[in-house]
Amino acid sequence: MAKPKLPTVDIVDFETKPIQPAPQYPPVPVGVSIQLADWKAPRYYAWGHPSENNCTRDEARRALAAVWAGRNGILCHHAKFDMAVAAEHMGLPFPGWERAHDTMFLLFYRDPYAKALGLKEAAQEILGMEPEERDAIRDWAIEQKLMPRTRKEAGEFIHLAPGKMVGRYANGDIVRTRKLFAKCWPEVVVERGMSDRKSTRLNSSH
Repeated sequence: MAKPKLPTVDIVDFETKPIQPAPQYPPVPVGVSIQLADWKAPRYYAWGHPSENNCTRDEARRALAAVWAGRNGILCHHAKFDMAVAAEHMGLPFPGWERAHDTMFLLFYRDPYAKALGLKEAAQEILGMEPEERDAIRDWAIEQKLMPRTRKEAGEFIHLAPGKMVGRYANGDIVRTRKLFAKCWPEVVVERGMSDRKSTRLNSSH
């Protein structure tokens, strides 16, 4: 029997206003990074930042709709969040489970005892990728006096940062997601034999 091949995927990562409990959940998006399977690099569509936007919301929605209408898998890190944002604020349906891929689940299957399943933490530990873009957002928030230097997390201020800066942040997350998928999917699905869709819902073909 032939080994399952790495699925062909398009990758999506939303940037939003601060996350709050329902009924304000899911949060309003201000931009989205997309990398199609045949693109060499991701593109950040920014429409809701105070400055340095590069498109309208409708243009971003059309780009997302093309992904949803395609045949490739859709890969996210913590897909439940991104797909909820797409459904609530972009009017896109939840894709069938056979198209949905999530590196957060792969990280858990790879090591259920991992200290963290966060994208940047995992990419730093597994791939050696430093969270430079996150640090840039934090430095900006401190310079803008939005938070004290003693605070480590600046996620709630991302929507206020310039679109180009957030684009580097979001595109960096797309790269991390792609590289983690390329490493973890074979380890989990091929080496550990978890390719049965009925039991794992990690699809191996389209």
